Amino acid sequence: MEDQNPYKELDRGDSPQIRLLKIELAKSNDEVIKVNLYTKSLDKPPRFKALSYVWGDENCTTPILLNGLRFGVTYNLHAALKALRSKPNKSFLWVDAICVNQRDTSEKSHQISLMARIYSEAREVLCWLGPSTNDDSVFPFIQKCAELNRAMILPLPRPEIPIAFASKSDAIRDILLRPYWYRVWVIQENVLARKRLYLCGMNEISSDDLYQGLVQIGRSLHLKPKRLRTKSFLQAADDLRNFNGYGMLANTFIGPRELMNHTISDPLSLLIEAMMDTARFMATDPRDHLYGILGLFPELAHLITPDYTKSPTAVFLDFALLNLKEDSRLIARSGIGHKNCTRRRRSCNNLPSWVPNHSGPFVESRTGISIWTAHIDIKFEAGTFCPQELKWHLAHDTLVLRASGVQAGRITSVLSPDTSFRERMVKWNCCAAANITDHAYISWRRAFYRTILMDRDRMIDLRLLFKNDNAAMDFIDERMPLDLIHSISMIDTYILMMQSIFVFYPRKESQAEIGHHSPVHPTPSIQAERSYWLPKNQDSQLNDLYLGEEKQHSVKMLPANDKMIGESMLGGLKLSLANEVDRITRDRSFVLTEYGHMALAPLGAQAGDHVVLIGGCPVPLVLRKQGEDYQVIGDTYVCGLMEGQMSENVSAGTAHIEDFRLI
Repeated sequence: MEDQNPYKELDRGDSPQIRLLKIELAKSNDEVIKVNLYTKSLDKPPRFKALSYVWGDENCTTPILLNGLRFGVTYNLHAALKALRSKPNKSFLWVDAICVNQRDTSEKSHQISLMARIYSEAREVLCWLGPSTNDDSVFPFIQKCAELNRAMILPLPRPEIPIAFASKSDAIRDILLRPYWYRVWVIQENVLARKRLYLCGMNEISSDDLYQGLVQIGRSLHLKPKRLRTKSFLQAADDLRNFNGYGMLANTFIGPRELMNHTISDPLSLLIEAMMDTARFMATDPRDHLYGILGLFPELAHLITPDYTKSPTAVFLDFALLNLKEDSRLIARSGIGHKNCTRRRRSCNNLPSWVPNHSGPFVESRTGISIWTAHIDIKFEAGTFCPQELKWHLAHDTLVLRASGVQAGRITSVLSPDTSFRERMVKWNCCAAANITDHAYISWRRAFYRTILMDRDRMIDLRLLFKNDNAAMDFIDERMPLDLIHSISMIDTYILMMQSIFVFYPRKESQAEIGHHSPVHPTPSIQAERSYWLPKNQDSQLNDLYLGEEKQHSVKMLPANDKMIGESMLGGLKLSLANEVDRITRDRSFVLTEYGHMALAPLGAQAGDHVVLIGGCPVPLVLRKQGEDYQVIGDTYVCGLMEGQMSENVSAGTAHIEDFRLI
């Protein structure tokens, strides 16, 4: 930015002030952008809109005129201002990079504390996605799909949509992969908005149209003809399933927060859960992973104040110490993070390993975005193994945290997730089957699927989607295709589905007599299944898994209309399950312990690391011994230890409580 200063100091008292801007009209599109600032009281502001956008590279700027002075803005903001200038718009506008003096750290901290009010007060939030795509027909297509979706009693696929989608797949991918959907600040800006309009160049679409349209497209892609299965089509379909912005569009990213009481630890706990849920979003400044969503928790305004004069190290250390003071369990609930346990960012490199870095993925994070499933919150209780409350002790001079816990065994085998989803499941299942005699479970198969889902069970219930629509409920009850029961555990469904996908024995189907259903494969014996999962058979396993995607014999005998519904349900269910498991397992290693437990551990876990249950921590930790101390590698899911089972061992004297020094 230029040396000239267009800013005058704002009042920060009981009636705080903000700056709003207006863009001057231009005679030509090439004319320099001219912006004027106006100081207003936030208690009685004029009608204004707020801009939500991604800054872009702050080192690459282009000049505008701000109150007649040259002022540098990033290329992305310049493009947004240029697009807004060309629209008939006389409203005041709030834009953080211009309305806040970014050079004044003190003002920046104060104005950030007001951002929740600013976006809540704005008449409309304009969400700038960036320049236009190479196909201006994309937004009209999405709007048409939204109209179809809203007009349906049942959420049925439309066979014409995949055909249209195929010609627009590149442009749709372009929209879905825009940096906007990955910026942490836009979460707060979307959640607090009264009304949102998404802008892409000169094209625009409402938040509801964009969400409803993408949902309808995703539902219909299960009917894709083979001729459409190009690389571009499949990539776009995959990006649509894993789209990062569904929660923001539906305004369900931060769920309802009904506090049971007014203790400080409750909003702190909810804030940490939100930080876990938003860990995959990006921020140039690591402090923004806290400050960027803090406005959603006004109860904490007196306790945590944005302060950019403090270093990131100081911010996250103070936040961790605050959690310890209010409720020591919150340290574990935040998902202990370590530089070795994640592919993603690290808040700071010089913090103790027990300080959360909030970069995920975490055992207690909510995963999955499927419309087919209703989320069930699982409360883990791995650390409830002692009748009396176990205390933590922090040495403030050395920052060594001493905690009581129980050893749950060393890690003996580690399998990386660094393969495709299909190959990952084959290799992991192969490892589980090959070590069947060492497992600490009655049913190793069920334990394996509980592990890869991390007990994130869901009740699949189509009726939940139509509980307020009597006609739709009658349709489901009378004509439920495939005789599906209304509710079933996702884990049970996944086991049944995987058994149907992997054709064990016989290898080939026999021909059924005319008028009879196809034969059902018998469930293989444990010995046959173990033999099937041997490493030497991996080519056959992968082949069966790929072929399994084409096998939907159970719907071939249905009438045409019900067959389409059934195919859509099966296709959606299979994709939903695969997507859920892929999201859970892609950033974790599958490990076995010396006592036969299966676990999903941090990426940095190694053979020889210790699995430890810390008193009061709902989830186990992977620790690495460093002399007499331990380094925290990360949190882990251990099947068979998450519901407090260790308490029986402690009571029986087969497990012993000891002190662990965490550095």
